[in-house]
Amino acid sequence: MDFRQHIIKCGTERLDPSPPPLRQLLAATPVAREEQDQRIGEYRRKVLETFFRHGRLEKLPAQQKKRLIVLEAFATRFEVRRRYREAEVTELITPLFEDYCTIRRLLVDAGLIRRAGASYWREEEGNPALPAPLKKEKRMPRNDPRRELKRALKQSAAPMGIYQIRCASNGRIYVAASPNLDGERNSRLFQLRMGKVVFSPELQKDLDQFGARAFTFEVLATLEPPGPGSDPKRALALLELEWLERLQPFGAQGYNSERKYRRERERFRLD
Repeated sequence: MDFRQHIIKCGTERLDPSPPPLRQLLAATPVAREEQDQRIGEYRRKVLETFFRHGRLEKLPAQQKKRLIVLEAFATRFEVRRRYREAEVTELITPLFEDYCTIRRLLVDAGLIRRAGASYWREEEGNPALPAPLKKEKRMPRNDPRRELKRALKQSAAPMGIYQIRCASNGRIYVAASPNLDGERNSRLFQLRMGKVVFSPELQKDLDQFGARAFTFEVLATLEPPGPGSDPKRALALLELEWLERLQPFGAQGYNSERKYRRERERFRLD
C-alpha cells in the first residue's frame, strides 16, 4: 500500500501527490526514544509520589528539576486559555498547598502560567499529573508476547506523524517522526523545561543560551491509523525522510545531522 494514502494532515499544505522517491524503502523505527520517554515518565511519577501525600503537597522540593515537576502538577489544574481572576487561582492552589502565594509566583516565574494584570491563564497543555494512587504493575518478561501487544494497544489510539521543534530566537528547527505525537510533545516540552535534551547537542547549546521559552513544538504531518496489511513504521520512516528532504534542517537552518541523513540515503540507495 502506498504510504501517501495514510496522510491526512500536513500543516497548512499537503505533500506532493507525485510518487515519492522513497516509497521502495524499508526502515525500522528506533526504540531508544520510547525507552527514554518511559524513564522520564517513571522519574516524574516517583517525584510526585514522594512530595504529594493524599493529594496534597507536603513541601516544595529544593532541587530545581523536581520542583518544576511539582509545579506542573499545579499548572494542569488550569484549563487551557481560560482566564482566571486571582481569587480563582487561589481556589485552585489551596486544596493542594496552603502557601498559594509562593506557588502562584513560581508558576508565573517558570512560564507555566501567564499573567497580565490580575488575569492568569495557561497557554498550552502540560503533562498529566497527580494520578490516582495505583498499585505497581508486575513487570512482564521481555519475551512475553503480551508485552508487545500492550505497547501496540497503548499507541494505537495515539496520532503518529512528523513534528518540529523550533527556536524562535534564530529560526533553527529540529525535525523527527514519532508513533505517538501526544506523548512526544509532552516528553520534549518537559525536557526543554528541565534544560536538558539528549537528542541534539546543537539544540542543547541554544537551549542554554536562549532558554526553554524560545522553543515551540509543532506537528507538521499526521498519518491515518494503519489498515490491515499495512506497515505504519515504514510509512512513518518514509514520511520523516520526505520532510527532512523538504525542510533541510541542517547546519545554520536546523539541528538535524546532515551526515546521518546522507548516510541513510546512501544506505537505501536514494542517490
